[in-house]
Amino acid sequence: MCSPLTALRLKCVIQEIGTTEEKALYAPEEKVPEVGDITCYQSRVEISGKTYLLRVMVNETMNPALVVTMYRTSKISKYWRKP
Repeated sequence: MCSPLTALRLKCVIQEIGTTEEKALYAPEEKVPEVGDITCYQSRVEISGKTYLLRVMVNETMNPALVVTMYRTSKISKYWRKP
């Protein structure tokens, strides 16, 4: 259980992102270890008829987990690990 202030911040973050981003955060297609304590949650998403990779960098060692950054890229083959 997080503090009321942390819960309020998380609610604000979720309001800023759409349902596609929220799905990638809570149910990513794959998780890839990155630098240090950062894990990248990745999901392929379709936006305006084009497929992108949505990458969410998360510090899972924090309690609650901390979203460091989130972005989309068209370079799916560069970052995708699963065959």
